[in-house]
Amino acid sequence: SSVYFQGSRHESFSLAVGEAMASGCIPVVSGNGMLPELVGGTGVIIENLTVDGAVQAVRRGIAMDEPARLAARDRIIQRFSVEPRRKSLITEIRAVLAESPHV
Repeated sequence: SSVYFQGSRHESFSLAVGEAMASGCIPVVSGNGMLPELVGGTGVIIENLTVDGAVQAVRRGIAMDEPARLAARDRIIQRFSVEPRRKSLITEIRAVLAESPHV
């Protein structure tokens, strides 16, 4: 598949969209919840969540090229991979511990 569609009316962090992006699919999503933040500029945000709006958005996604698919994949790997998040969490924990008088 070259496109992943998720037209949710309500959504938090969508693991399915992230997995599709990591697999090189162009995300086509509604503008609800965290979906626009997850997708960033690497996919298509459906402005008019109707059947016609969704069809037009999916067509735009299908028309996107290989560099766009790689950009979607890179966004997930760079922003949401476990290792960068682990390092960030460790940094935050160390900062909190350094400020605590009981440690």
